[in-house]
Amino acid sequence: MDEPYMFSEQELLERLAERKKWYEGIAEPAIPSSNPTVTEVVETLKRDGVCVIKNFMPHQAAVDLGKRFNQIIDDHLSGTNQLETKVHNFPKPEICRILHADKLHKDAGVFFNSPFILEVAKAYTCGNIVSWQRMAERRNAKIVHGPSDAYHVDEAFYFKFKAFLYLSDVTETTAPFDYYKGSHRDSIWRTPKELNMLRYELEGEDSVFGFRGNFFEDREIDYLERKHGIERLICEGKAGTLILTDTRGIHKATTPVTGGRTMLGHYFELPRNR
Repeated sequence: MDEPYMFSEQELLERLAERKKWYEGIAEPAIPSSNPTVTEVVETLKRDGVCVIKNFMPHQAAVDLGKRFNQIIDDHLSGTNQLETKVHNFPKPEICRILHADKLHKDAGVFFNSPFILEVAKAYTCGNIVSWQRMAERRNAKIVHGPSDAYHVDEAFYFKFKAFLYLSDVTETTAPFDYYKGSHRDSIWRTPKELNMLRYELEGEDSVFGFRGNFFEDREIDYLERKHGIERLICEGKAGTLILTDTRGIHKATTPVTGGRTMLGHYFELPRNR
């Protein structure tokens, strides 16, 4: 017989309301920008949850930076030059993610130290959001399914703002970022996922289905498309394309079909210790 849950649904709802109130209390007000471009991006994010900006970095500069990171990854995997920073392979070298990537090549600073991206983050989320993770990721051409290749949300209500910079040309079949526009906004359909994620946080991994309770089955996505009008956006783009996104919305990475891709990722969060 399955073990009973520690918390009833009503108790979870009460704790969820309490936690949201606490989080709102530690988040400083967003900082409005006087830059019209930033304002336009923020309005797009509020509406869609994702904004794609072409040519954030010149194409050739992005391609060259991608080649450099590919070489860094190849040298690490072959043992020629082992990195001291943390490296994740999910679960094989076909999916390689390097943390603290900002320390590996000076030209990556254009992305990781961008005042524009930070200004957007603070104008969209809250004034005390901070840089949380800086990584490089490569998906090889080989068809290998990764842990993020199914639709999910990163957080229930905690801020999770991400910026991605493509370092290779990305098409529908070379592992683009995939997002459901509008799915980041508060809606009654989010409540079961929020409760699942809170239950995981309180009771542990055996209490929910789908990792942290944050993944969606195909039937759920079909329902949300039909009943709530969320619209899928496959973020194709040339090297140098910037993607800004609120990953409280439904999204996924995609499994490469005809080729791989290399990109940088910069994640922003509001620190929380509770």
